[in-house]
Amino acid sequence: MLANDNLQNLWAAWTDLDDAAGDAITQQIYEVFTQLKQAAVAELERSAARFARLGTGDEHVYDSLSKLMDVYRQVVAMGSAVGEEDAGVHGLMAGICEVLDWRLKEFDDATAYANGQNPITLEKADIVSRAKLDLFMQVYDMYEAFIEKLPQEHPDILQAKFDALPTGFGHVVAAEYLPQIYAAFQEALRFCLTALDDLHSRQATALFTEFMAREWEALGNIMTVQVRALEAATAGAENPDAFAQVQNILNVLREAYQQLGPALDGLQQLLHTPPQTHEAITFEAFAAAFDDIKDPAPPQLGGDFFTLLNDEITLLLQQMQTTAFGKTETALRETTIHDTVLAAEVVHVFSNVKKALPVLEVQDMPEGVIPAKDALQDVSILQGIRETIDIKADSLGDSIHTFDEDCQHLLVALAEEELTDADVQKAQKAARTAWLASPPTYIAMEEFLFSYTDSVKKRANAYVEKAEKLSFRFKKEVLLYEVCTYEEILTHSALRLKASPWPAMAAATVDLFAAYDRLQTILGINHIMAIHPAPHEPFNAFEHEVLMAEKQEGFATGEIIKVLNTGYKQGDKVILRANVIAAR
Repeated sequence: MLANDNLQNLWAAWTDLDDAAGDAITQQIYEVFTQLKQAAVAELERSAARFARLGTGDEHVYDSLSKLMDVYRQVVAMGSAVGEEDAGVHGLMAGICEVLDWRLKEFDDATAYANGQNPITLEKADIVSRAKLDLFMQVYDMYEAFIEKLPQEHPDILQAKFDALPTGFGHVVAAEYLPQIYAAFQEALRFCLTALDDLHSRQATALFTEFMAREWEALGNIMTVQVRALEAATAGAENPDAFAQVQNILNVLREAYQQLGPALDGLQQLLHTPPQTHEAITFEAFAAAFDDIKDPAPPQLGGDFFTLLNDEITLLLQQMQTTAFGKTETALRETTIHDTVLAAEVVHVFSNVKKALPVLEVQDMPEGVIPAKDALQDVSILQGIRETIDIKADSLGDSIHTFDEDCQHLLVALAEEELTDADVQKAQKAARTAWLASPPTYIAMEEFLFSYTDSVKKRANAYVEKAEKLSFRFKKEVLLYEVCTYEEILTHSALRLKASPWPAMAAATVDLFAAYDRLQTILGINHIMAIHPAPHEPFNAFEHEVLMAEKQEGFATGEIIKVLNTGYKQGDKVILRANVIAAR
């Protein structure tokens, strides 16, 4: 069991990392869509510059007015320097300067927000900016739609959110969304060009166009009334040369008035010029702007999760190394002791029965019981049984020693098993990969972690399996083999002696059959049960082996007629099948 604090800390680190990875994948996708937005907006700006009247005649309205205002400032500065020698001339000049000064103030008030820049240029830039923003937001909406559909349409991306997006992801997204971006681009470009070309609806253009028309009218009035009056006043003066400065001022005004007229005519011509037509940019040409879309950089995820996960896997492996191998060692020792003790008990039975069998000679037979020939045969059978049992006891003793050595070798190999760094790293890597691919719930987290101690459990179980195979083979090929061959002694040799008229021979068989019963008792105590089907019992291939099949009256096909050798099983596991004769 893991400490609750460990589990809670690991889970908290995981949720932090999972949130960060989710944010990272969203950021990577956002970077792709940002490139798409930038490419689309740049193409919109280029197209607007190509197809609209940016930087052309409409901006000259402000430029012409700005030059006129410079003239006004020059005239006001020059007019303020005119002397007061002639009150009439001075008054007329002051009146002109007052009008121009008022016009200057109105112009400055109208252009104060522009900070010295051309307001018409700013207005057109604002139109383009609004079109760019609209296009930008439409592509951003596509990004949000992509994120919303991510779990359903791109689950592979979410599963790999701790790594870089797939190679070529940027171009895949571009190819998928280009038709929508192209449609949004065309819509934004139409809005932009319509707004740029509709000069009458633009506030700055309309304002300064009207301003220019008013200045033409106001300057015309000044030229018609005040300038003529000033000309007349200076011409009738006693000393006209004294008013040369006034004549310079009048010349500046005349020149400005003459230049303003053509500028106003050009503006009117521009206002009546229809917008220029152009061919729409093709989808192919538009798509070329997206050839340079790049995949985003992979996320750099920090946090303590992977460190904590590695620590927990290492801790569990160490614990499992101790517990699993400790249990395995105990199981190996118990198997060794159990089987050797069982075999020793069988050897003891063989030794005891051998000791109990009498040593008889023909001359020991009471006179006239059986013919000498039969007596000699019985003596020979009894001697053969004794020798066979002796061999079985010795052979089984040697096999016990061999079995014990094999078990000890397993124990030595088990003791030499170590948890290597490679084992730990392999388990850590597997746990990390599996966790990221399919994170467990908090409830299932401990079970998930324990599943990565399987390498240790498998190694421990491998020794258990080896021990089980040793035990199974020992019981099948040695222990039960000896019991079965003893049963054959009873079936053949002992039965003959049992039927002998010689009482000593018949008495010897009592010990032989009693030993067999003792063997069955010992095996039963150790949960090894005999398989000895009764006549007419149906054949069972799992527990029975047919050595002969014959016709027998009263027996149906597949029924057992006779058992030749008893079989044995331990629990549900058959060690030896019973050899039988079955009816066919």
